[in-house]
Amino acid sequence: MAGLTNGRRAGKTSSLLIAALGACSLVLGFNYWVSSSLSLELQTKLYHMEAQVRHGVAEREALELKKSQLETNLQKQLQQMNFIQNSYRAHEEDAEALCTQEKTSFFLLLLLL
Repeated sequence: MAGLTNGRRAGKTSSLLIAALGACSLVLGFNYWVSSSLSLELQTKLYHMEAQVRHGVAEREALELKKSQLETNLQKQLQQMNFIQNSYRAHEEDAEALCTQEKTSFFLLLLLL
C-alpha cells in the first residue's frame, strides 16, 4: 500500500496551489473592480441620456402647445378675414345697387326734362 501514495502527507496543500488560488482571487477581484467602474460609468451616461430625453419631451410638449396656440390664432384670423370679406362684399353690393338706383333716377330726370 505504500506504493499507491506519492509520499506526501494527507492534509497538506502545495504552496503552488495556494499561489494559483491567490492569483485567481486577484484576477477575479480586478475584473470585478473594472466591471463595477464600467457599470457606474454606463449608469451615469444612462442618467444623462434620460435627462436629455426628459428635456426633449418637455421641449416637444412646449412646441406642441405653441403650435396649438398658433393654429387657434390662425383660425380666429381666418374667421375675421372671412367676416371682413363678407362685410366688404355686402357694402360693395349695396353701393352698386345705390349707384344703379341713382343712375336710373338721373336718367329718368333727364328724360323728363
